[in-house]
Amino acid sequence: MQLNKHISFILLLLMSCSIFAQNNVLVLDGAYIVLDGGTAANSMYVVIDEPSDQGVVRLSGGHIHSENQYHYIKWFNTNGAGNYLFPFGVSAADYIPFTFGKTSAGTNNITISSWTTDQANFPRPALTNVAAVTSMTGTADAVPRAIDRFWDIQSPNPVVADLTFSYRGIENTTMSPLGQIFAQHWNGAAWDPQVGPGTPGVTAGVGTSGLVMGQTTFSPWVLTICDTTSGVDTLAICQNDSIFVGGAYQNTAGIYIDTLFNANFMGCDSILRTTVIINPLPQYNDNLGICFGDSALLGGSYQTAPGVYIDTLFNASYLGCDSIIFTTLSVKPSIATTTNTTNDSVCPNEQTIIYTSPSLGNGGPYTYQWSNGSTDSSTTVSPSITTTYTVIINDGCSTPITDSITIYVRPIPDVSFTANKFEACEEPITTFEFYNTTGSTSYSASWYFSDGTTLNGDTVSHSFLTAGTYDVILTVTTSPQTGSCSNSHTELAYITIHPNPIADFTINPNPVTMFNTTTFINDISSTNIVDWHWNIGGLDSSNASSFSYSFPSEDTGSYLINLIVTDNNGCKDTTYRYLVVKGEFGLYVPNAFTPDFDNLNDGFTPNGFGISEDDYLFMIFDRWGELIFQTKEKFKPWNGTYKNTPVKNDVYIWKLNFKDINGEKHNAIGKLTLIR
Repeated sequence: MQLNKHISFILLLLMSCSIFAQNNVLVLDGAYIVLDGGTAANSMYVVIDEPSDQGVVRLSGGHIHSENQYHYIKWFNTNGAGNYLFPFGVSAADYIPFTFGKTSAGTNNITISSWTTDQANFPRPALTNVAAVTSMTGTADAVPRAIDRFWDIQSPNPVVADLTFSYRGIENTTMSPLGQIFAQHWNGAAWDPQVGPGTPGVTAGVGTSGLVMGQTTFSPWVLTICDTTSGVDTLAICQNDSIFVGGAYQNTAGIYIDTLFNANFMGCDSILRTTVIINPLPQYNDNLGICFGDSALLGGSYQTAPGVYIDTLFNASYLGCDSIIFTTLSVKPSIATTTNTTNDSVCPNEQTIIYTSPSLGNGGPYTYQWSNGSTDSSTTVSPSITTTYTVIINDGCSTPITDSITIYVRPIPDVSFTANKFEACEEPITTFEFYNTTGSTSYSASWYFSDGTTLNGDTVSHSFLTAGTYDVILTVTTSPQTGSCSNSHTELAYITIHPNPIADFTINPNPVTMFNTTTFINDISSTNIVDWHWNIGGLDSSNASSFSYSFPSEDTGSYLINLIVTDNNGCKDTTYRYLVVKGEFGLYVPNAFTPDFDNLNDGFTPNGFGISEDDYLFMIFDRWGELIFQTKEKFKPWNGTYKNTPVKNDVYIWKLNFKDINGEKHNAIGKLTLIR
């Protein structure tokens, strides 16, 4: 069976007003009562102090059901434990009891109903076109707030189900937030005139059932609470400003009351409670650092000196107040540096390290630019003359600074030397004297010769053993008191040792004979000979390069010929040769002799000249080969006897072995006839 219901929709809106005991009854036909809004931290509720059993009466049949446990009416009750009865009903005798049992002391919420329903629970209709219901969570005055709780009145009579709320004098109903209760009907197009406090017996209208079971059209009512205080406001002004509240201009913090008569849309007087807050002028402390040589716009001008500067920013804070900024300006100091060296006084081309140690400024990192092109904090230099080196240091903040350091180059000796001679012949070996002529005595001298010899001293002696040219280097080192700097002087090919010439000659012929003692002597020495000196066996001398010479023929023998040659460098050489004069020999042997003791031709012997006594042997043999005579005495004759006995006349054989005066051996043999 389709149910016809007359449904009115009432929103219970809570404001900050007080409801005092009233003796009037508000009658609403078949209505939802919806109490919405609030949070766990800021709940909205109706409190009824010590309600009587006539607090709410039911005028006709129907039933009520609760929506869910999270939405509830909070009834005030004593703090003690026990069961409490909160009656809703349609008559004094027939009401809907809500019973709440407390097991412990304290304030609790109603969560159950003992009333049984005879119909299914229906969802409440959605409230549409109710523009006045705009906020449910705020705290401003006269803004509708709903408390979420409803009763669905199901009438057994499909025509009308009336629900009457009675406000009895014995009740003291308090709303939180405080306010007065009003009812106002939405007719689908506009709001009907509101029902003010104490207006009894208002019927909210009749709805016509629709096609969906449990849904009917409805004309909602809004139950509104009107504050006796229209609003609470908080105003903030800046220090030293003022605002008109409480009937005067105020410049101190506090709460000020203003009354606005018939000011809200429900015709209620409004009391505006204004809390005035004085916002101090914001003051900000700032720190600003600038580089040395820079400036900052502070206090209305560009500042370069450290200090505290004040600036005002108008309406700069989020509260609209002027802001005062106290800026502490710090100026980073100029870069400072110390430039040093490992040795500021050096010998020419000696290495030393120069380095700089910056500080201050912005603390780095620093960059470096040296005058020699280096970009490190230190650089190695080798000046040949006294030089000043500069470095530019930059920290990217302060004005770059320049520092410098001078490296002094100590003087070095102007080295010179000489020698007693500059050339010589390889033979005989010559000793050279070398003299340091530098001109100062505050030094030490060291000599080096290209034959590998080193000597120390101002004057040194040295001999060169082979031909060639020799370099001489003198290194002079100043005394430690003047820096121990060295300088050298080199003379290339300073000494020349000339090779000696090679003396040589030929003698042709050699040997010569006593019959021809003339020979030709010819010089074949090395080139560049300019002088010859000959000693010819002590017999004679000559300065010719070549010549002929005849030696004495009276005697044989050897003659020492000596040659001394001199070349164009004055170098000499000597050599010698022997010339041999050979003797000639002659041999005569007779072929017969007469040993008859008449002193004429009594002996037989060879005769001749140029025959040496050395190795002389003369022998006589008979025809049978028997040796019958021999002698080693030169030219000793045979007397024709054998063993002191004269031999017979016969033919005998002689043989002669001898050397000539030239030492050559000879052999001769022949026959002789002995005749008596």
